[in-house]
Amino acid sequence: MSIYKWATSIPVLGMILTITNNYVAGGDFSADDEFAPLTSWIKALWSGVVISVALTVLTLWQQCQMTSLGGCLPKDAFVALPGTIAISVLPNILGFGIGVYALIFALSEKFVKMFHEAAQRANANGEKISVLTLNADMAYPLMVIIIAIAVGLLQQVFKESVWLLVGSWFMVWYSLVKTAGLIGVIFRIGEQALLDKIDAQ
Repeated sequence: MSIYKWATSIPVLGMILTITNNYVAGGDFSADDEFAPLTSWIKALWSGVVISVALTVLTLWQQCQMTSLGGCLPKDAFVALPGTIAISVLPNILGFGIGVYALIFALSEKFVKMFHEAAQRANANGEKISVLTLNADMAYPLMVIIIAIAVGLLQQVFKESVWLLVGSWFMVWYSLVKTAGLIGVIFRIGEQALLDKIDAQ
């Protein structure tokens, strides 16, 4: 058994790895059998991670620039409660995302075929993409939101943990960044669906 197959067999963590690997691989069929290349991981994740780190630093910097992080956040301060934001706001976004994700199964056969043909042309030009790209692009942000909610719950339980404070803020921002990406996917699907209706007339 390969390392990838073994890792993906681990409950929960395996699911996270499978979805993430498919996402960074752009839905490439090989992502179910092996790790995507390191360059694919960097290309797919670096911008969202950098933006989220920057927003996390900005969130905490103003109140903590004069003292250490652990000693500058009153328990009732807004910046000290990222877990509250995660468990109050993100579940609503998650519900919306799951509802939209369900629509992928209602896509017309014509749309799926057109996307598959476009993916084949992209592959001929050296890009790695498949019809499964849509699936990965929608599943990954939803998984990130679930992780952000979980980290937020832990932060609410262990409010004294600086690491959970920083991690929760990072996950809140990262989930919002990826939600913006999900909206982009929805926009592309909606645009193509409308064009299909025009062509059908």
